[in-house]
Amino acid sequence: MRFFITGHTGFKGSWLTLMLKHLGHEVYGLSLEPAKNGLYSLANLNKIVDGEMFCNILNFDEFKNFFELINPDVSIHLAAQSLVKKSYNDPSVTFNENIIGTMNFLKVITDIPTTRANLIITSDKVYKNIFNSKPFSESDSLGGVDPYSASKSCADILAQSWVESFKLSPTAIARSGNVIGGGDWAENRLIPDIVNAINEGTSLKIRYPNAIRPWQHVLDCLNGYILLIENMLEKQKGGIWNFGPTNENFIEVSKLLEIFLMHYGKNCKIEENLNTDVQFHKESLVLKIDSSKARKLLGWNDELNLNSAIRLTAQWYKSFYSGANALNITQDQIKAYYET
Repeated sequence: MRFFITGHTGFKGSWLTLMLKHLGHEVYGLSLEPAKNGLYSLANLNKIVDGEMFCNILNFDEFKNFFELINPDVSIHLAAQSLVKKSYNDPSVTFNENIIGTMNFLKVITDIPTTRANLIITSDKVYKNIFNSKPFSESDSLGGVDPYSASKSCADILAQSWVESFKLSPTAIARSGNVIGGGDWAENRLIPDIVNAINEGTSLKIRYPNAIRPWQHVLDCLNGYILLIENMLEKQKGGIWNFGPTNENFIEVSKLLEIFLMHYGKNCKIEENLNTDVQFHKESLVLKIDSSKARKLLGWNDELNLNSAIRLTAQWYKSFYSGANALNITQDQIKAYYET
């Protein structure tokens, strides 16, 4: 089967590309130029994909022409500006890429109605945060107090309205939270910050050590997307779906740090609560999503418990910094995931 992924050079996109190749599919992608220190570049995924184009998704004509040339069976929209802090530094880029980029994707799959299924990835942060510990379900209200979450909420509503307004092949929206896994070096993310502090001998700055987050390995999250696509192909229905871990995987930032360092086998200097930027005062200390729909109707479950997810992540970085090949490490972890 032929898959088309926007944002294929990003962290999730790189893992998804290798998972789909492992499952025997063709993978084509459209993205910005990849970061030199990202998984895509380190694993030389340009030699793995079946075809790709590097351009901004805001360039509708180039996007449409390439999509029409590939004529995919399944399209997946991952391309986004995904960093909260960056959304404050450059909100116009965030809103343009996340809203107009999503609209361009929707226009393309409408103008070229040859796909059999389409998947749009938004975020668990699309939900209107009322600052309590109740898990959000797919029917809860959307909102956003920071530019990133607001832009993703707008993109989600846009996708919902487009599906209702125009004739499309089955199209679904997936909302997921924090994912961890090897090969992520994005700025202002906990695991990359830990790894950088260890290997550069610098201090690790923790913004909210007591914040509770849903930690999930990228393999489990992306496996949910793949199961959803298979379900769409079989039942010809889309819908909105949450993909988050079980309650056991909701732990404090400080606890994840402790487990990660145990598996990595090294320590680093830690400085807590150093960030006083006003925008971060609105972050929720607890953010949970209810994924019972996906578990019941798709048969999706976390194959990796919390300790296994953190251990696999730590092992990835430890192997990489010991000289192992990034592609081999990732492929080995994917192979082991599907064999268990």
